[in-house]
Amino acid sequence: MTVNVVLRTSDAIVFGCDSISSTSQYALDPWAHLVRDADGNLVTDDNGGLTAKFPQSALQRFVTNTVGGVTKMFPVSQNAVQVAAVTSGLAKLNDRTMASYAGEFLARGNAFGSVEETARAFSEFLHAAYVAHFDARSVPEEYRDDVEFLLGGYAGKDHFPSLFRLRLLPNSCVHVPDFGIAWGGQSDAVERLLFGIDGRARYELEQAVANLLQGFGEQMRSSLAGILQSVLTKVGRDFPRTWTRRFLRLPG
Repeated sequence: MTVNVVLRTSDAIVFGCDSISSTSQYALDPWAHLVRDADGNLVTDDNGGLTAKFPQSALQRFVTNTVGGVTKMFPVSQNAVQVAAVTSGLAKLNDRTMASYAGEFLARGNAFGSVEETARAFSEFLHAAYVAHFDARSVPEEYRDDVEFLLGGYAGKDHFPSLFRLRLLPNSCVHVPDFGIAWGGQSDAVERLLFGIDGRARYELEQAVANLLQGFGEQMRSSLAGILQSVLTKVGRDFPRTWTRRFLRLPG
Protein backbone atom coordinates (compact mmCIF):
# COMPACT_ATOMS: atom_id res chain seq x y z
CA MET A 1 0.00 0.00 0.00
CA THR A 2 1.29 3.42 -0.97
CA VAL A 3 0.34 7.02 -0.24
CA ASN A 4 1.87 9.66 -2.50
CA VAL A 5 1.47 13.41 -1.92
CA VAL A 6 2.91 16.26 -3.98
CA LEU A 7 2.67 19.90 -2.92
CA ARG A 8 3.23 22.40 -5.72
CA THR A 9 3.43 26.15 -5.10
CA SER A 10 4.80 29.07 -7.11
CA ASP A 11 8.14 28.66 -5.32
CA ALA A 12 8.67 24.92 -4.91
CA ILE A 13 7.50 21.39 -5.49
CA VAL A 14 7.67 18.89 -2.61
CA PHE A 15 7.24 15.10 -2.92
CA GLY A 16 6.21 12.75 -0.14
CA CYS A 17 5.77 8.97 -0.15
CA ASP A 18 4.94 6.31 2.43
CA SER A 19 4.83 2.75 1.18
CA ILE A 20 4.67 -0.93 2.02
CA SER A 21 4.78 -2.89 -1.22
CA SER A 22 2.49 -5.85 -1.67
CA THR A 23 1.99 -8.59 -4.23
CA SER A 24 -1.41 -10.05 -5.05
CA GLN A 25 -3.07 -12.76 -7.09
CA TYR A 26 -6.57 -13.62 -8.29
CA ALA A 27 -8.39 -16.50 -6.64
CA LEU A 28 -11.69 -18.34 -7.07
CA ASP A 29 -13.69 -20.27 -4.52
CA PRO A 30 -14.65 -23.16 -6.84
CA TRP A 31 -17.42 -24.90 -4.90
CA ALA A 32 -20.24 -22.60 -5.92
CA HIS A 33 -19.24 -22.77 -9.59
CA LEU A 34 -18.53 -26.46 -10.22
CA VAL A 35 -20.76 -28.09 -12.83
CA ARG A 36 -23.08 -30.81 -11.50
CA ASP A 37 -25.43 -33.23 -13.20
CA ALA A 38 -29.17 -33.56 -12.58
CA ASP A 39 -28.47 -35.68 -9.46
CA GLY A 40 -26.10 -33.14 -8.00
CA ASN A 41 -22.94 -35.11 -8.77
CA LEU A 42 -19.82 -33.30 -9.93
CA VAL A 43 -19.22 -33.48 -13.69
CA THR A 44 -15.71 -34.56 -14.69
CA ASP A 45 -13.91 -34.86 -18.02
CA ASP A 46 -12.21 -38.00 -19.42
CA ASN A 47 -9.18 -37.38 -17.21
CA GLY A 48 -11.20 -36.92 -14.04
CA GLY A 49 -10.80 -33.12 -14.08
CA LEU A 50 -13.57 -30.98 -12.65
CA THR A 51 -15.42 -28.35 -14.70
CA ALA A 52 -16.36 -24.92 -13.39
CA LYS A 53 -18.30 -22.04 -14.94
CA PHE A 54 -18.14 -18.63 -13.30
CA PRO A 55 -18.57 -14.92 -14.07
CA GLN A 56 -15.60 -12.56 -14.04
CA SER A 57 -16.96 -10.97 -10.86
CA ALA A 58 -16.28 -14.25 -9.01
CA LEU A 59 -12.52 -13.72 -9.31
CA GLN A 60 -11.22 -11.97 -6.21
CA ARG A 61 -7.81 -10.41 -5.60
CA PHE A 62 -5.94 -11.13 -2.38
CA VAL A 63 -2.56 -10.03 -1.05
CA THR A 64 0.07 -12.75 -1.04
CA ASN A 65 3.07 -10.87 0.36
CA THR A 66 4.12 -7.48 1.76
CA VAL A 67 7.58 -5.94 1.68
CA GLY A 68 8.90 -2.82 3.42
CA GLY A 69 11.78 -0.60 2.39
CA VAL A 70 10.94 -0.42 -1.32
CA THR A 71 12.03 2.83 -3.00
CA LYS A 72 9.08 4.54 -4.66
CA MET A 73 10.46 8.08 -4.89
CA PHE A 74 13.38 8.79 -7.22
CA PRO A 75 14.96 11.28 -9.65
CA VAL A 76 14.36 10.75 -13.37
CA SER A 77 16.22 13.77 -14.78
CA GLN A 78 18.99 16.02 -13.50
CA ASN A 79 21.23 18.89 -14.67
CA ALA A 80 19.28 21.33 -16.94
CA VAL A 81 15.92 19.72 -16.18
CA GLN A 82 15.39 18.66 -12.57
CA VAL A 83 12.60 16.08 -12.32
CA ALA A 84 11.56 13.58 -9.65
CA ALA A 85 8.71 11.10 -9.39
CA VAL A 86 6.73 9.03 -6.91
CA THR A 87 4.85 5.88 -7.89
CA SER A 88 1.96 3.76 -6.68
CA GLY A 89 0.25 0.62 -7.87
CA LEU A 90 2.13 -2.40 -9.16
CA ALA A 91 5.57 -2.51 -7.51
CA LYS A 92 7.45 -4.49 -10.18
CA LEU A 93 7.51 -5.04 -13.93
CA ASN A 94 9.36 -8.03 -15.33
CA ASP A 95 10.73 -8.68 -11.81
CA ARG A 96 12.31 -5.20 -11.74
CA THR A 97 11.31 -2.42 -9.35
CA MET A 98 10.17 0.98 -10.57
CA ALA A 99 13.28 2.47 -8.98
CA SER A 100 15.38 0.17 -11.18
CA TYR A 101 13.67 1.45 -14.32
CA ALA A 102 14.01 5.05 -13.13
CA GLY A 103 17.72 4.49 -12.55
CA GLU A 104 18.15 3.14 -16.09
CA PHE A 105 16.22 6.08 -17.54
CA LEU A 106 18.32 8.55 -15.55
CA ALA A 107 21.58 6.87 -16.55
CA ARG A 108 20.81 7.41 -20.22
CA GLY A 109 21.51 11.11 -19.70
CA ASN A 110 18.64 12.22 -21.93
CA ALA A 111 18.92 15.93 -22.77
CA PHE A 112 15.28 17.01 -22.53
CA GLY A 113 14.30 20.65 -22.80
CA SER A 114 11.27 20.66 -20.53
CA VAL A 115 9.52 18.79 -17.74
CA GLU A 116 6.77 17.76 -20.19
CA GLU A 117 9.29 16.20 -22.61
CA THR A 118 10.80 14.29 -19.72
CA ALA A 119 7.37 13.14 -18.50
CA ARG A 120 6.28 11.87 -21.92
CA ALA A 121 9.59 10.11 -22.59
CA PHE A 122 9.52 8.46 -19.15
CA SER A 123 5.89 7.40 -19.73
CA GLU A 124 6.75 5.78 -23.08
CA PHE A 125 9.78 4.06 -21.56
CA LEU A 126 7.76 2.54 -18.71
CA HIS A 127 4.74 1.71 -20.84
CA ALA A 128 6.89 -0.50 -23.09
CA ALA A 129 8.03 -2.45 -20.02
CA TYR A 130 4.43 -2.57 -18.76
CA VAL A 131 3.09 -4.09 -21.97
CA ALA A 132 5.95 -6.61 -22.13
CA HIS A 133 5.28 -7.63 -18.51
CA PHE A 134 1.61 -8.52 -19.04
CA ASP A 135 1.96 -9.83 -22.59
CA ALA A 136 4.50 -12.37 -21.35
CA ARG A 137 1.92 -13.59 -18.82
CA SER A 138 -1.04 -13.49 -21.25
CA VAL A 139 -3.05 -11.37 -18.81
CA PRO A 140 -6.24 -9.84 -20.35
CA GLU A 141 -6.35 -6.06 -20.17
CA GLU A 142 -9.30 -6.00 -17.77
CA TYR A 143 -7.17 -7.87 -15.20
CA ARG A 144 -4.02 -5.77 -15.56
CA ASP A 145 -2.99 -3.70 -12.53
CA ASP A 146 -2.34 -0.03 -13.15
CA VAL A 147 0.86 1.84 -12.27
CA GLU A 148 0.70 5.56 -11.54
CA PHE A 149 3.39 8.23 -11.26
CA LEU A 150 3.28 11.80 -10.06
CA LEU A 151 6.22 13.39 -11.87
CA GLY A 152 7.34 16.99 -11.67
CA GLY A 153 10.13 19.52 -11.37
CA TYR A 154 11.82 22.45 -13.09
CA ALA A 155 13.45 23.20 -16.43
CA GLY A 156 16.10 25.92 -16.65
CA LYS A 157 13.84 28.75 -17.86
CA ASP A 158 10.67 27.78 -16.01
CA HIS A 159 9.10 30.38 -13.76
CA PHE A 160 7.07 27.73 -11.93
CA PRO A 161 7.43 23.99 -11.29
CA SER A 162 5.37 21.60 -13.44
CA LEU A 163 3.54 18.42 -12.42
CA PHE A 164 2.23 15.51 -14.49
CA ARG A 165 0.19 12.42 -13.65
CA LEU A 166 1.23 9.29 -15.58
CA ARG A 167 -0.81 6.08 -15.74
CA LEU A 168 0.49 3.03 -17.56
CA LEU A 169 -2.76 1.07 -18.04
CA PRO A 170 -4.46 3.74 -20.18
CA ASN A 171 -1.02 5.00 -21.34
CA SER A 172 -1.77 8.58 -20.31
CA CYS A 173 0.38 11.55 -19.37
CA VAL A 174 -1.72 14.44 -18.08
CA HIS A 175 -0.58 17.87 -16.91
CA VAL A 176 -1.79 18.87 -13.44
CA PRO A 177 -2.46 22.60 -13.92
CA ASP A 178 -3.38 23.82 -10.45
CA PHE A 179 -1.14 24.75 -7.55
CA GLY A 180 -1.84 22.91 -4.32
CA ILE A 181 -1.86 19.25 -3.32
CA ALA A 182 -2.05 16.23 -5.62
CA TRP A 183 -2.10 12.66 -4.37
CA GLY A 184 -2.15 9.06 -5.51
CA GLY A 185 -2.22 5.49 -4.25
CA GLN A 186 -4.29 4.45 -1.23
CA SER A 187 -4.89 8.06 -0.26
CA ASP A 188 -8.07 7.75 1.82
CA ALA A 189 -6.33 9.48 4.74
CA VAL A 190 -5.40 12.45 2.53
CA GLU A 191 -9.01 12.82 1.35
CA ARG A 192 -10.32 12.66 4.91
CA LEU A 193 -7.82 15.31 6.01
CA LEU A 194 -8.74 17.68 3.17
CA PHE A 195 -12.48 17.02 2.75
CA GLY A 196 -13.59 15.30 5.94
CA ILE A 197 -14.63 12.17 4.04
CA ASP A 198 -12.97 9.80 1.58
CA GLY A 199 -14.33 8.18 -1.57
CA ARG A 200 -14.80 4.78 0.04
CA ALA A 201 -16.79 6.17 2.95
CA ARG A 202 -18.88 8.28 0.55
CA TYR A 203 -19.68 5.18 -1.51
CA GLU A 204 -20.65 3.16 1.57
CA LEU A 205 -22.87 6.02 2.77
CA GLU A 206 -24.63 6.24 -0.58
CA GLN A 207 -25.18 2.48 -0.58
CA ALA A 208 -26.62 2.66 2.93
CA VAL A 209 -29.01 5.42 1.86
CA ALA A 210 -30.02 3.40 -1.23
CA ASN A 211 -30.74 0.33 0.89
CA LEU A 212 -32.72 2.41 3.36
CA LEU A 213 -34.90 3.90 0.64
CA GLN A 214 -35.78 0.62 -1.04
CA GLY A 215 -39.53 0.19 -0.85
CA PHE A 216 -40.21 3.78 0.25
CA GLY A 217 -43.06 5.59 -1.50
CA GLU A 218 -42.74 9.03 -3.09
CA GLN A 219 -44.21 10.79 -0.05
CA MET A 220 -41.74 9.13 2.32
CA ARG A 221 -38.83 9.96 0.01
CA SER A 222 -39.99 13.57 -0.21
CA SER A 223 -40.21 13.82 3.59
CA LEU A 224 -36.75 12.32 4.00
CA ALA A 225 -35.39 14.75 1.43
CA GLY A 226 -36.75 17.64 3.46
CA ILE A 227 -35.13 16.34 6.65
CA LEU A 228 -31.77 15.85 4.94
CA GLN A 229 -31.95 19.26 3.30
CA SER A 230 -32.60 21.00 6.63
CA VAL A 231 -29.59 19.25 8.19
CA LEU A 232 -27.34 20.15 5.26
CA THR A 233 -28.53 23.77 5.28
CA LYS A 234 -27.52 24.13 8.92
CA VAL A 235 -23.98 22.94 8.18
CA GLY A 236 -23.71 25.01 5.00
CA ARG A 237 -23.66 22.13 2.51
CA ASP A 238 -25.49 21.54 -0.76
CA PHE A 239 -27.70 18.53 -1.32
CA PRO A 240 -25.70 15.85 -3.20
CA ARG A 241 -27.06 15.66 -6.74
CA THR A 242 -26.36 11.94 -6.95
CA TRP A 243 -28.73 11.40 -4.05
CA THR A 244 -31.36 13.61 -5.68
CA ARG A 245 -31.33 11.67 -8.94
CA ARG A 246 -30.55 8.11 -7.85
CA PHE A 247 -32.13 7.71 -4.44
CA LEU A 248 -34.87 10.30 -3.87
CA ARG A 249 -36.09 10.57 -7.48
CA LEU A 250 -36.57 14.31 -7.20
CA PRO A 251 -35.76 16.93 -9.87
CA GLY A 252 -32.10 17.97 -9.90
